[in-house]
Amino acid sequence: MGIDFNDLFSIGVIQTLSKIGIIIWVMLLGMYVFGEVKMASKKKQLSALAAVIGGMAMIGSVMGESIYERFNNIGQSMSEMQLYNNSTVESNAARLIMWNTSLELVKENWFWGYGTGDADLVLKTRNVALGNAGVAEEGLNSHNQFLTSWLQLGCVGIMILIFLFIQAWRRSGNRWVESAIVTIFFLNLLVESFLETQSGVVLFGVFMVLMFDFKNQEGQSSVV
Repeated sequence: MGIDFNDLFSIGVIQTLSKIGIIIWVMLLGMYVFGEVKMASKKKQLSALAAVIGGMAMIGSVMGESIYERFNNIGQSMSEMQLYNNSTVESNAARLIMWNTSLELVKENWFWGYGTGDADLVLKTRNVALGNAGVAEEGLNSHNQFLTSWLQLGCVGIMILIFLFIQAWRRSGNRWVESAIVTIFFLNLLVESFLETQSGVVLFGVFMVLMFDFKNQEGQSSVV
């Protein structure tokens, strides 16, 4: 029927209405089309472009309103946002509250951090003091791995995490698939404390090992 894995993946992402998922999907689609079109003939380039425009138009006609509402809520949350004395646990608002609280704590102890065992408790205590009862009762983390690492391990933790991504991007070179994978992880870490779960740690660890090992194998094969 002409439906492959990429089509099913695209449909699945759009159906979830996940904001970060849709952003990543659009980015990957652009990178994929750019990579394919770059090596194709002019006729195939026009066909690929027409197919992408047609597919996005079809998705927009079916689910455009739902997608718009999801992203429109971001603007509303930011424009009507109360970072203090706010009991909401709505997804967008909760993240903004946790980012603000995390940044306040980072400013107060940016060098050493608060330790891996105390960071969440410090966050909860500060949110209680700020009147953010909802996120405090839920015991939410920073919802940003970079802020979480900074809170827990200080400037050393955040520098190591940033260094890992810089090296991963450098090692991916001109290979768009590897670059896309690195970027996907980076975007996820911006909106989730990805390394606070065992599954996240395992996935990120395997990803980093493969990225660095791939480059080493490539270098060995070129020498031989």
